[in-house]
Amino acid sequence: MSKDNKQSPSESLTIKTIFNNIAPHYGLMNKIMSLGLDKLWRQKVVDLVRVEPETNILDLACGTCDLTIMLAKKLKNEGQVIGLDYSAKMLEIGKAKIAKQNLSSVIKLIQGDARKLPFAAQEFDYVVIAFALRNISEREQVLREMKRVLKTDGTIITLDIFRSNLWGYRQLVMFYFKQVIPHLAKLIFNQYQEYNWLPRSIEEFITIEELALKLEEFDLKEIKVEKMMGGVVALHHAKK
Repeated sequence: MSKDNKQSPSESLTIKTIFNNIAPHYGLMNKIMSLGLDKLWRQKVVDLVRVEPETNILDLACGTCDLTIMLAKKLKNEGQVIGLDYSAKMLEIGKAKIAKQNLSSVIKLIQGDARKLPFAAQEFDYVVIAFALRNISEREQVLREMKRVLKTDGTIITLDIFRSNLWGYRQLVMFYFKQVIPHLAKLIFNQYQEYNWLPRSIEEFITIEELALKLEEFDLKEIKVEKMMGGVVALHHAKK
């Protein structure tokens, strides 16, 4: 069985159950795990967006909509952001956050599957996915769908966690994900199992270089990669 077809840790535990369970504390736990840097990483995604009249953005696996809201604020009523997620609980919390920010007219939320998007071809100027591609075993199908709904000259953006190539540092980071994060989640939220799959999802994910090659295989152009935190986090973006 090829690496791409393996069942991911999240899917083996049922992805809906995991993300419905962690939804109430998702944003806070992201801040804790990233030492407060997750917003800066998401801002790099936002910075790639060039706002024009009627800009359409699709935020896949949008979770509780932190990135969705940041994108909508940049649009300033010049377009629309659609947030799609598999978890109804995540979307419920995201919807409340959006209403609090008075952005309901700019953002539309849909419960759906990134592997089979309910949109027409060439519908979006930007299609983004942050910290989620590694949780989906059929990632090639996700990339295929992202390209399909993207307009010609539109931009695909991915942001995710990877294994660093720096020996020593890589072991230290994986120790943090394996030994610190699950126990911390259990101590604070009583959610050990939900975070125990995180290090395995990282270890079984393709490398930064392999993801860049995948984008090339899909005939995307102007592929660029930005590594952060010594290659633990990376931003990929490419044009159709």
